[in-house]
Amino acid sequence: MTSPFITYLKEFEQLNDVEQQLIQSHLKFGRVPAKTFLLRAGDISNKIYFILRGVVGDFYFDQQGNEIVKSFHAENQFVVDLTSYQQQGPSQFYFQALSDLEFVYFSKLSDQQLSRELPKWSSLVRRISEYLLAEKVDKASFYLHLSAEQRYQHFVASFPNLESRVQLGHVASFLGITQPSLSRIRKKLALI
Repeated sequence: MTSPFITYLKEFEQLNDVEQQLIQSHLKFGRVPAKTFLLRAGDISNKIYFILRGVVGDFYFDQQGNEIVKSFHAENQFVVDLTSYQQQGPSQFYFQALSDLEFVYFSKLSDQQLSRELPKWSSLVRRISEYLLAEKVDKASFYLHLSAEQRYQHFVASFPNLESRVQLGHVASFLGITQPSLSRIRKKLALI
């Protein structure tokens, strides 16, 4: 059976059996309980994670000490601070399991080895990175033009199972609103 990671990669590039086996030989499996940090601000990102089961939130603290959720990552999504990973500098963000988590990951060293051993690896990684960046930019600019209620409705439509898997405070932070505001929006929409 093909792993979800390989299935994801094959959406961007054809991979024969030998190439798939080579990639899988560099993957490691991990499992951590909820609240475990995959990366803390100040640490250097040396791994790229791919979620098999669970949810990760990435966040930072603003100048007033408020936790600001940047994004959520769930099944079949990557988790990495790409700037820290590529530049090998300290991360500005925290990446934390918001539920029990199962994942595969590869290290910076494995990434470099795959670049040498598999000629198409670098172009595959570039295409995935470009796709994910475009998706992130589109999502961010889309949210800028919506009211809080519209952002919440879009969040629920885009991530139908996520709201029940994370704390409402994290959802409110992600949407850029307070938790009481989120509660009012949810109550109002429940009555409609």
